[in-house]
Amino acid sequence: MPSPPSTEAQSEAYPREDYATWDPPSLISRIRALESSLAEARSLIPAPKPSQRPRKPPRAFDSTRYSTRLIALKFAYIGSHYGGYEYHGNDTALPTVEEVLFSALLKSRLVNAVPEAADPESPEAWPGDEVVDYSKCGRTDRGVSAFGQVVGVRVRSNRPIPKDSDNNEEKVVWDDILDEMPYTQILNRLLPPTIRVLAWAPNPPVGFSARFNCRARHYRYFFTNPMLSSTSPRSTLDLAAMSKAAEYFVGTHDFRNFCKLDASKQIENFSRHILHASIERVSSTTSSLAETYYFDLRGSAFLWHQVRHMMAVLFLVGQGLEQPEVVRDMLDLNIFPTKPAYEMAEDRPLVLWDCLFPEDDLRWIIADEGDIRGALADSTWMRWHEKKIDEVLAGELVGLVQTLRKGQGEKQEGEEVKVHGNPHALKKKKRQNEGHVLILGSGEPVQRGKYIKMVERKRMRPVAEINASYLERKGDWREKREKKRKMISEDVE
Repeated sequence: MPSPPSTEAQSEAYPREDYATWDPPSLISRIRALESSLAEARSLIPAPKPSQRPRKPPRAFDSTRYSTRLIALKFAYIGSHYGGYEYHGNDTALPTVEEVLFSALLKSRLVNAVPEAADPESPEAWPGDEVVDYSKCGRTDRGVSAFGQVVGVRVRSNRPIPKDSDNNEEKVVWDDILDEMPYTQILNRLLPPTIRVLAWAPNPPVGFSARFNCRARHYRYFFTNPMLSSTSPRSTLDLAAMSKAAEYFVGTHDFRNFCKLDASKQIENFSRHILHASIERVSSTTSSLAETYYFDLRGSAFLWHQVRHMMAVLFLVGQGLEQPEVVRDMLDLNIFPTKPAYEMAEDRPLVLWDCLFPEDDLRWIIADEGDIRGALADSTWMRWHEKKIDEVLAGELVGLVQTLRKGQGEKQEGEEVKVHGNPHALKKKKRQNEGHVLILGSGEPVQRGKYIKMVERKRMRPVAEINASYLERKGDWREKREKKRKMISEDVE
């Protein structure tokens, strides 16, 4: 076989042009000729064969082959991953729990999408709450978690569709639970690990509504004691004072001073009944840094941000900034006819712990998931283990910092701290001594100015005045809704 020509031979066979001597029109003509040759050469190259066959379009789902049934679902979610529970149909920085749940119900075909939907698995394809008898027990805000949220929804079922009455065939034997679809497994496979379906109830009462059938909502707000690091003043809470203050919440009271007013809803009745309120210790946690407690609260219904406002006042009592009786006084409209200005507690430690129903209404079924990968027990354990390691590492780091501080000699009580070479630090320390540190539930010390007692603070306008001002600017949304319904009904007729 002859050897390929050398580089010198190639240069002689294909001499290079000296384009430096060419004038611009000649260069342009040459470039166009080369582009034409390149396009012709590319057309001769055969197109690559596809690596795999094109996927067939998904087969249309025939919902008429299946019956439906109304069930209740109990599920949990970690609120820090979501922009609240309720889906409003608009884009948000974080998805809502409800839109993720809707997508799972649609993707599993447990609920049928609206026929005209561009994407039958997106929350925009949700057919409407009335169509599928959908109802929810609680509406948690952004950052708030739930371990016992309950919804009612009509879903696809394995129950045989009744045949023609003239047909004398024997009745099909069908077990209402054993022969039904494994709803918890189906949904948990599609939902993210931060949302877990815990159980389902097969036969809710006729006309069941997760909202109106619920007899009580149970909340827990978790916190540690101490709440702040050892360098912050008033970091340790007086739990006895907090417990005494919590007792004043029990009973039927007007909670307008313990909520955030939503003028669009035109609420006039702020009376709510609290069944139980106490400070409890979490016995399953052990730490050398702090013990964990929770504000245990049960009531028939709650106002917007009510629990977080209640907790904020309890923190003020625990820090010694207010007396326990401040709760009693704020519930008395003769003393506090309008709400004083104060900051509510953080959202992340709050959990909708459970939704309580009459015993005969719901019988919860927890499906046996066996060895299924991603089963309920496995997925919750893995998430706990991940966070537990984070806790251990963070705890070791805090311990290391405290050891270093002790080695340098922390200040004793009443001893002045000397800050060398930093005038800005001296000014900051002076401002801190003049002001107060506020606990809001995050573990971060919130620096504020001189503390003003609740009774001396600026008050918001009366509720009736705020509602009237909103109506004057925006109008009554309820009247607009009724007009829209009338227009729709007239079009149908």
